[in-house]
Amino acid sequence: MTLLNWTGFLERLEHNQALALELATDLLSAIDVRTYKLSASIDAKDQKLIEQSSHALRGLLSPYGPTLLLLELKSIEESARSRTFYLETIPVEIISMITDLKSDVQIEVSALQNEFDRKNALKKVL
Repeated sequence: MTLLNWTGFLERLEHNQALALELATDLLSAIDVRTYKLSASIDAKDQKLIEQSSHALRGLLSPYGPTLLLLELKSIEESARSRTFYLETIPVEIISMITDLKSDVQIEVSALQNEFDRKNALKKVL
């Protein structure tokens, strides 16, 4: 099961592949940091930081359409906001979904980069 809705992401960007490449690359460079911040806030049992970091991670991921993952993060955010969040770690399911999403985005980034490289090589030949 793929969480990534690449088609929807491209549609929201009006099929601007250069922008898609830039934003997806930014996602890949930021996702581990945001995930770590959520994990650290859970470790610290800081409800306000849990709320903020889950919200920030949701914001980073939402353009890519991982509905199930976004729902899980929203649940964490809302339970932290109501001060009822008591997990000791990020649930394994969330980590697994983030890992799968990263992998899917990396595949799309590689494909776009290869396409841009091919077009640039053709331009040099012509």
